Amino acid sequence: MTPTGDWQQKLRLISGLVLFTFAGFHFFNHALGLISLEAMQQFQDWRHVVTRSAAGGLVLVAAIITHPTMALIKLARRSTLRMPLWEATQGLLGLCIPFYLLQHIAVSRIAHDYFGATDDYKYMLGGLWPDLAWAQSILLLIVWTHGCMGMHYWLRLSAGYRKLFMPLLALAVMLPMLGLAGFSVAGRQVAADKAEKARQAAAYGKKSYSGGYGEDSGGYGADSGGYGAAKKSDPYGYGADGGGYGAAKKSDPYGYGADSGGYGAAKKSDPYGYGEGEEDDPYGYGSPAKAAAPAVSVEDIKQNLPWLFYGLLALAFGIFAGRQALQLRLPRLTVRYAGGQTARSPRGPTLLEISRSRRIPHASICGGRGRCSTCRVHVNEGVEGLDPPSAAEAATLARVQAGPNIRLACQIRPGGDLDVSQMVPPITVPGQKAGYGSGEADGIERDMAVLFLDVRGFTAMSAEKLPYDVVHILNHLFEAAGQAVRAHGGWIDKYMGDGMMAVFGRDCEVGEA
Repeated sequence: MTPTGDWQQKLRLISGLVLFTFAGFHFFNHALGLISLEAMQQFQDWRHVVTRSAAGGLVLVAAIITHPTMALIKLARRSTLRMPLWEATQGLLGLCIPFYLLQHIAVSRIAHDYFGATDDYKYMLGGLWPDLAWAQSILLLIVWTHGCMGMHYWLRLSAGYRKLFMPLLALAVMLPMLGLAGFSVAGRQVAADKAEKARQAAAYGKKSYSGGYGEDSGGYGADSGGYGAAKKSDPYGYGADGGGYGAAKKSDPYGYGADSGGYGAAKKSDPYGYGEGEEDDPYGYGSPAKAAAPAVSVEDIKQNLPWLFYGLLALAFGIFAGRQALQLRLPRLTVRYAGGQTARSPRGPTLLEISRSRRIPHASICGGRGRCSTCRVHVNEGVEGLDPPSAAEAATLARVQAGPNIRLACQIRPGGDLDVSQMVPPITVPGQKAGYGSGEADGIERDMAVLFLDVRGFTAMSAEKLPYDVVHILNHLFEAAGQAVRAHGGWIDKYMGDGMMAVFGRDCEVGEA
């Protein structure tokens, strides 16, 4: 389905599709933990061929920046926070994502690219499991739910999507479940390997030195078994000799000990296990000798990056509040609806926002994105004061062959008094507040094929035959016609005397119907 709407909507949609695709493959990668750690790492290496190439990395970073930026711009430009429940839910989930995601990016991609840290699956799982596993699981579910909601409300107007809805729904449920299961299985395996390594390190240390901690003055050197002894400050035995850069042994098949990269024991201040290091190199990124303290550490980035986003979020809310305060001082216009309702509003909001803010029911299946035409109105008075249709609005209106006075309520911003008639009457659900509906009750706009069947000469035939005979003939006719209609994917909409109306195209395109 081709992206529609203005350039900001297209950018938000395209960047969202990039991130949703990345998340889908990432969750599939997690699911491979049900097979083995090696399978997870192999697939991650394949993914990195794309995501860590120059082009792939540029596209991914651009999407990560563009998608939330467009969302914040949309928030700042809003004239009301009243919206359908699904839109509010998706937005709130989106605002929760950066808190977890940016920290994860800091200790994985940024730590790898700028500090030389390893970020393979075994290393990352060692840092995440078990203490931070819940945060990672919540992030997975929030990202996936937010993305699936966006995909659904973009594609639900497509006949092809409706055909594949159930298989896609099953996939949308299974993928995160398998991802969480794979993450859990692999995490427990890594934790068990670490515990076994610690046990072996302690056992070898006691056997060779009767409780001693090695040969060197710091007590971290290699013992006769070559495994290094565990201490209270190093319960998992990740340390090595001197600066902690000893080689991995056979008893450490996953390399959780001190390897050539210098990533030693995980601490409370170092949950991802970037290494013990010295006081001036707390993350162990320097050389075995003392290194100069980095100007910015991974921990600094991890703690501050999410607050950068929330600072921008506060700015967007500030702009929204400022616009609201300014609008209160502006002259007000009047919108009169054909049903007799009247709304007073300052200049600036779209007609759809005016309807929602005054809780006047107004159909809008796409949520005010200009993709459908269900919010269209006939402007009875005041059309000359409206700006010309944008390219996105003109394209949508052209699809329904709208007249010159037909406009989309979600796209026009009245500059003066208007008198309008809604072209698609809204359907209100009992107990649901006006202006907060999901749009589903208003139906789905679709091109259909309509068949009207009428009996030729029915009036003359009725005059010549008995009423019983007439009814008998019509019953047999409608039964035969109904079977033919249903056999070809149609349904009977209504009977009108001797006539019948059938509709085709619910499960296929109008051309096929």
